Amino acid sequence: MQIQCTKKLLNELKFEADERIERDSIFDWHANVFKIGRRKAIVLLNDLSRYSILLYGVKADDLRRLSEAIPAAISEVLEAEGIDPSVIDEYIRSAGEVTFTNTKSRKMVSAMTQRVRELEMIVDDFSGDEKVKVDISKHWSRFLTGDGQGSYIIPKNVMIEELEKFASQPIFSSDAYEVKVSLTLGDHTAWRRLVVKGDTTFSEFNDIIQSAFNWESSHLYEFVIEGKEIEYGSESMAEPLSSRLEGVSEFQYIYDFGDFWEHHVEVERKIEGYAKQHATCIDGEHPAPPEDVGGIPGYSEFLRIINDNNDPDHMHMKSWSRWWKPEFDINWVNRKLERMT
Repeated sequence: MQIQCTKKLLNELKFEADERIERDSIFDWHANVFKIGRRKAIVLLNDLSRYSILLYGVKADDLRRLSEAIPAAISEVLEAEGIDPSVIDEYIRSAGEVTFTNTKSRKMVSAMTQRVRELEMIVDDFSGDEKVKVDISKHWSRFLTGDGQGSYIIPKNVMIEELEKFASQPIFSSDAYEVKVSLTLGDHTAWRRLVVKGDTTFSEFNDIIQSAFNWESSHLYEFVIEGKEIEYGSESMAEPLSSRLEGVSEFQYIYDFGDFWEHHVEVERKIEGYAKQHATCIDGEHPAPPEDVGGIPGYSEFLRIINDNNDPDHMHMKSWSRWWKPEFDINWVNRKLERMT
């Protein structure tokens, strides 16, 4: 694994650079040392994907162990992305011994500096004792950045593509649940059949349902499982679905306690070896109501007006509901779900 260091970082490491191999490889990273806030940080930037990893609060002992710390940090962040541990192990093994070389171009050094500027704009709090900032690194690599060739990329997406090429197999493998989420709306039901990873938290599952039904996350919500409430803001929202769904065949998700949209969730089956990083919608029917329409009675009146061009309130209602989608579009839903990872 070739770590191409700036002169500043090599000075910190206090040793001579190894000979650099000229290549563009998924195994090659650039590294620099920065002050972020009042603490020293090392930034890793993958040559091919621009995927970025932050080691924060770095001290002299960490620098002495950097040849061990870097592969461990890469492994930790990729595992948090949900990538199969066997693929990560093979990646680290194939990358070989860590070598520290000079940087190959000013362009890459500039890219690291720009990435740090971006990081300081999107992250307010770097606190915490952990050296490897896993969540920050993941969040960071989901923002558009230049690829050095005049185009823009999302580093997370490119990193996944390159790892799939390297592994020649799906790089995600996890348990998942196939669930049918149904919302009864008077004389019909809007429903979505979703595949959701077992390690999805209840808070994340709320976001998935919001996207699937085109809700806007404007109101409070809760889950009710076997008579027990998991309320918005509670610690239980951070629990994974797998911690509560063993042996459970159905439960409720309630959104907006004013309009009171009660969704019935059926756990249809458990899936082993789910090969995607994100939830997917595999079927569905009918749109959900627009926000703040007034519950089922209000939605019935809304539909009457919106479908009657001659109604005096038609144009007003059409303008008020301009973000409402009158048809269920599974491709649009899945694009939203994919962007959530």
